Amino acid sequence: MLLLASIAGTTWVIFFEGADYLQKLVTHAVGIAQSSDGEHRLTMLAIYSLVCLITQLIVVPSGSMILMVSGFVFGPVIAAGIFSLAQVLALWPVYKVATVSLQSEQTGWLHRLQQSLLSHPILKALKQEGVVAGIVLRLTPVIPSAAACCFAAALKIPIGAFVVATLLVCWVRPLFFASIGGAIQELSSLQSTIGAGASINLWPIILVFIASVLLLLARLWLKRQ
Repeated sequence: MLLLASIAGTTWVIFFEGADYLQKLVTHAVGIAQSSDGEHRLTMLAIYSLVCLITQLIVVPSGSMILMVSGFVFGPVIAAGIFSLAQVLALWPVYKVATVSLQSEQTGWLHRLQQSLLSHPILKALKQEGVVAGIVLRLTPVIPSAAACCFAAALKIPIGAFVVATLLVCWVRPLFFASIGGAIQELSSLQSTIGAGASINLWPIILVFIASVLLLLARLWLKRQ
């Protein structure tokens, strides 16, 4: 249920009016952040790091909002760096739990479904293209980090390949959304800019995802030749 809620929430943000709504929430959070003095920065960084790690261990549709606010408060590089590190730290526990869950007696039907799907030639090929397939999972806009780990385990993408994929692109989405918060910080007049109709442009991150999908499809096609 959490996975479905996360995918639905992220889809709403990207393809409908969710981005504008998130921008209003960021504006409100910015006002709260501006009231905090610099002496509490380390405490705020520690809390932010803990929140990032927790959100990477469970499937919650909150990453984009957290990154935009933290990008404003701490700057895009620090915010994205901590979030990316949390993805790496949470990878093995989530992947392992998903693997064990698929093999348990309580989810026998799910394991049988997995085996049936993995018998398809395309999904078999995905296992051989573990790094590129992992990159696609990490860059898919509607799949949060924990869900990407679960899908990697379900597709039997080798954990080594998925770690490499994560290290290669785990920073892309965090830096994109954190940069939005950082851009808001640089605005001389936030209210007037928002009032003028500024909006969040999500097409760059979508185009990066499309490029990774095309790369994976090209590699699969070459293997069939």
